[in-house]
Amino acid sequence: VLSARHGWVLAVVTGLGLALAFPYPGLHFLVWVALVPVMAASVSASAWHRWWTGFVAGFVWRIGSLYWVTHVMITYSGMSAPVGVVVTGLLAAWMALSTGLVVLFVPIAVRHGVIGAAVLASGWVSLEYMQAILPFGFPWSLLGYAAGGSIVMMQAADLAGVWGLSFAAVFVNVTIAQRIMLGSRARSSTIAALALVIAIAGYGAVHLALAPSTGNVYDPETQGLRVAAVQGNVEQGRIWDANERQSILANHLAMTLEAVSRGADLVMWSESSVPIKGGLEADPSTHAMLAQVARLHETTLVVGSPHYESLPSGE
Repeated sequence: VLSARHGWVLAVVTGLGLALAFPYPGLHFLVWVALVPVMAASVSASAWHRWWTGFVAGFVWRIGSLYWVTHVMITYSGMSAPVGVVVTGLLAAWMALSTGLVVLFVPIAVRHGVIGAAVLASGWVSLEYMQAILPFGFPWSLLGYAAGGSIVMMQAADLAGVWGLSFAAVFVNVTIAQRIMLGSRARSSTIAALALVIAIAGYGAVHLALAPSTGNVYDPETQGLRVAAVQGNVEQGRIWDANERQSILANHLAMTLEAVSRGADLVMWSESSVPIKGGLEADPSTHAMLAQVARLHETTLVVGSPHYESLPSGE
């Protein structure tokens, strides 16, 4: 039986492991084992202690993945450094509540084998989904992002989305905890977890093997559209600077021409690619220029620009 002190240490280990699984440094493999320490610590703990260790694990994780919020609050919202830190801490604490809730039910999941692992993983995914849409929609650091960190594993996202990868990551973590706590009695769970990982990796490998090579002749009738994504990597501080507008557009146009030269049928620009406060409707010349580029190169452009609609009141 682990002491309370050991429980807190393991909670921090889990939080650090989850933070490291995301960029940066993006050690994606950690997502498959990072929850195990806090799960092991919670099996014999009281309900109150389980929730708190889960919360601590989630808080450490979120602080590690939300460090950029402080910079954004200070640089672009005009907040003082202390207020920016507090805002980041409150956001991390809000998101950590769900981790505490999941860890609260770990002992039940551990005792119920494959079904327990599946139910707990489903609960985690449900909470992630709510985080992504409520109250403001903040789909940041979903476990599936890290689980799909390799190009092979991410292929399964076309079957079950990021939610399926999140489910797989939690399921594997629970089965490892079961193996540690129950030994050979968790054999069926271990087999199920291995089968799941092999299935995801196998699907990804086959999917990539069957994908058309970039060196092959492209046939839109059989292969569909060839899509290119253009990311100008525009700093937030430059987006609405009128002096930077032409530079931003020129950068995106240069990358678009490169993509078109490689056969792109559809080119998608980033959300800040056309920083015109009134939207394209307010700048007919830019609108006409983009339309001309699309026509000349026989491609379709999807660009990012604000759009305004008048309310019935006229506002």
